[in-house]
Amino acid sequence: MTRATRLALVVGAAVLAAAAFALLRPNDEEEGGAARPASQTEQTTSGDEPAPAQREAERPSRPAEPVLRPGRVRTIEVRSGERVRFEVRSPRVDEAHVHGYELLKPVPAGATVRFSFRAGFEGEFEIELEQSKEQIGTLVVMP
Repeated sequence: MTRATRLALVVGAAVLAAAAFALLRPNDEEEGGAARPASQTEQTTSGDEPAPAQREAERPSRPAEPVLRPGRVRTIEVRSGERVRFEVRSPRVDEAHVHGYELLKPVPAGATVRFSFRAGFEGEFEIELEQSKEQIGTLVVMP
């Protein structure tokens, strides 16, 4: 096998591994990841492992994430160390900002963005739409 062939095989394997990781990694919204629609979820697996759709059905359902939008200030309360999850919707282009945590995400007009992060320190933190300077939420992190 020539050196060029070996190099091509190594590069191909690396690309394949990266693609597999991107498609199969757990989607924790975190930080901005988008879930694949159910129509794109693979239904076949090998061995005793359940299909992805079955794994989704087996997960305990969590309460709906709060939706923050202009015109109303909502309060989100969590304990320190817990995961904070919420969505932001805006009828116009803006940027959602979680003060204190310095998290910013662009919000396209009429679209929804998700936030998911650990509550690392206690206090009260404003959540606002930056361009319009409108508070849409308060994050309260308790001990």
